[in-house]
Amino acid sequence: MKKQTINPWTWQDHYGYSQGVLVVEPRQTLYAAGQGPVDTEGNLVHEGDVAAQTRHTMDNVETVLDVLIGLTMLGIAVMLATG
Repeated sequence: MKKQTINPWTWQDHYGYSQGVLVVEPRQTLYAAGQGPVDTEGNLVHEGDVAAQTRHTMDNVETVLDVLIGLTMLGIAVMLATG
């Protein structure tokens, strides 16, 4: 099994996990870790503001996708819509 680890940041290294793992064979599949409202250093941001935390979390998801293959949330929506 061929795979690639995706870590746009380094704060997770001392916790022993990866932000994402791309398995290339036998079929290209991305396994992404749970994301949250944390900055590039792993610090909680927008405490008490659920809307801002949600936006930041989705930005983190998009960062993992972008580092991997230059994919954006819009790109995923298009992929899902076109099948």
